[in-house]
Amino acid sequence: MTVAPKISAGKRSSQLAVGAWIARLDALARDCADAERTEQPRLLREARDVLRLAPHQVSTPFGLIADPHRFEALIAAQAFESAALALLGGEAGYMISRGGGQTHLASVILPGMTEDVTAEAASAALALLSAQAAALAAITRCGGSPQSHDEERPHLLN
Repeated sequence: MTVAPKISAGKRSSQLAVGAWIARLDALARDCADAERTEQPRLLREARDVLRLAPHQVSTPFGLIADPHRFEALIAAQAFESAALALLGGEAGYMISRGGGQTHLASVILPGMTEDVTAEAASAALALLSAQAAALAAITRCGGSPQSHDEERPHLLN
């Protein structure tokens, strides 16, 4: 069962076809993984825009997309990790770590998934965006969409 999208206060201006949305998610995941830290504001906005273009077949229970002023305030305050987490929303599981050499890793598991997706990038926010985009692409390829029902949430620990 899917949930009504929580994309914006108004209606979506346009939506992509499923294949085009997956391609945009794949490109976003690669761009975030390859980006410099200075590109965080641009890529956060791009991620928000890609999420807004989700096909109608894909239920997208994401958090802050409905509040563009708050999202922009987080970016203006350079709270990039908070902005990335806001795009992820409260239903997803995630883990962020930093290794030696300033390498950041993030793992994301979306409701309805059985395995997480991990990405590496120059910052925690970029790693989180990359992992989220890759996870969304993966679950959409399988014909699913993130669920927001607690009984359908995957268990991270067995």
